[in-house]
Amino acid sequence: MNYYKQSTLYPSIVSFIIGFAIAVIDNYDYKSEWIPADLAIAMVTVWVMVLCMYFAMLNIGLLVVPIDSIRTNRAKSVLAWFLLPTIGTVVLVLLVEFQWIIDWLLFAGVVLPFWVGLVLSYRKMRSEK
Repeated sequence: MNYYKQSTLYPSIVSFIIGFAIAVIDNYDYKSEWIPADLAIAMVTVWVMVLCMYFAMLNIGLLVVPIDSIRTNRAKSVLAWFLLPTIGTVVLVLLVEFQWIIDWLLFAGVVLPFWVGLVLSYRKMRSEK
């Protein structure tokens, strides 16, 4: 559970802060007939929270790592650790239409903390072995 927290909870907090900052910077002067700037910022913030929940679900494979047969086998532990997040990231890249550079920045700002958390928690697990 400690690895799951390290690779999910802390990156979620960082991703939320980065996503909120990007939303404010991008939409502070947003003008539209339909949506005020405050609502545009709130919509981006909700999407960031949805992405954080998506990556939390993708990291669910970390909960099987304490099983000895998976923990001791390097191939199984790498698959349990990285397979679902890799597939999920590739699916997002293929499905989402990135029209502006700010879309890529928002995506990277939300996804990169999760990958950093995954790699650091994997290294910590391997060093404890």
